[in-house]
Amino acid sequence: MAYYNTNREGGNTLRLSWGKADKQENMIMEIFQERARQTLAGLAPHQVRDKIAQDYGKQYPLTSIRRAISNLTDNGELVKLDRMVPGNYGKNVHTWRLRGI
Repeated sequence: MAYYNTNREGGNTLRLSWGKADKQENMIMEIFQERARQTLAGLAPHQVRDKIAQDYGKQYPLTSIRRAISNLTDNGELVKLDRMVPGNYGKNVHTWRLRGI
């Protein structure tokens, strides 16, 4: 399940949260698939967040993007790279790409 129910939601609220988390993961996979066609360079979570805002007009917290990337990595769809890029706060952050590329 893509959504971690740490705030103990129930019923319809929980089902909506599961659906939103699944949609976020689908958007992120589309972005990584598009990127794979353009270059082998990976993407950092903040770059994915910016691309979602640009392409989909959605504003998601960086923590949600990181959760989705972690889930997709755990599911074997993405792989974490040794390549790092400057993050939003001046610290280097890892990048990810599609597995098998």
